[in-house]
Amino acid sequence: MPDVAVRRSYVPSLLIFAALFALGAAPPRPQSSPRINDTDRVRIREAFRLATAIGDRVWPSWHDAPFALILVTPDYEFLVHHTNPSADFTRIDSDTLV
Repeated sequence: MPDVAVRRSYVPSLLIFAALFALGAAPPRPQSSPRINDTDRVRIREAFRLATAIGDRVWPSWHDAPFALILVTPDYEFLVHHTNPSADFTRIDSDTLV
């Protein structure tokens, strides 16, 4: 199964928390673990399927080159099939679709 790693995109969380605290609001609840939405999962799967199916016909020795993908969403950045993500990424569960 391919590995997926994630890191939080920059959001001024401290300022948001301080504003909510000043207004007397309850602190935000922890979110569930990040995940890639289903539409993007299908697109990523298709990209890797096409690379496997026709990559060497488009670019000789394509299969010898590492092929990783970064998906940037408003809240997270996901690395898919990256063999050595930097320390600011956290491994999450493998995804059976991508």
